[in-house]
Amino acid sequence: MTNNIFLKYLETSDKVSFLETLLSKIPNLSLHIKLPRKTKYGTMTFSLYKNRYYITINNNLKAEFFLYVFLHEYAHVLALLNYGKHIKPHGKIWQAFFFSLLNQAIDKNLFSEKTTEAIKTQFLNTNIYSMRRDILVKNEIGNNNISTNKIYLKDLNVGDVFILDNHKKLEHDF
Repeated sequence: MTNNIFLKYLETSDKVSFLETLLSKIPNLSLHIKLPRKTKYGTMTFSLYKNRYYITINNNLKAEFFLYVFLHEYAHVLALLNYGKHIKPHGKIWQAFFFSLLNQAIDKNLFSEKTTEAIKTQFLNTNIYSMRRDILVKNEIGNNNISTNKIYLKDLNVGDVFILDNHKKLEHDF
């Protein structure tokens, strides 16, 4: 049975089922859905004291991006669980877990064709992870998949006036 809470963020029962299957494999793993943070989409932490893994994901992500971020963080859990804390956060071990999870999701048709192509082009055809490649995939699936009212400089016209979060008023004149 699908969890209505996850269905709200993942939109399809196939995605929910995949997420629930992964969660059920690690009993001491908790998923927390958080208010949007400015600098991150998700995190993975481990509490030695509680012997518990925690994944947090922002609540403003749309389905494909939510799943992508979850898989990214879940790969951190698998790497830590299997190899301990003395591995690189985005090193070869983590990459192997992340690419495997991405392949599983692609095999289950959980991503759109456009997203699948971006993932294959940036990661799976090259078997190389880099923050730049991650940003390219996130841009491909993320910009249109984040509920936000943000406007980017590239979208402004000369003479447009805008106000930053810190209430500073700026004019686009370049």
